[in-house]
Amino acid sequence: MRSPLASIMGLTQLIRTGSLTKEEEDKSLGYLLDSANELDDVIGDIVRKSQEVIPPEFNSKI
Repeated sequence: MRSPLASIMGLTQLIRTGSLTKEEEDKSLGYLLDSANELDDVIGDIVRKSQEVIPPEFNSKI
């Protein structure tokens, strides 16, 4: 979970500097989207795994 988050934070800081060419910025935005999708997958896995170990009566209250 730390890796995609660290990538998102680093890419965001890099883009905010304004020192990238348009091509570099577009490429960085693609990497940013890839990292966001990776983080979404990790979070989805955590949610699915937690639902497997949490009793059903607790899942219905969430």
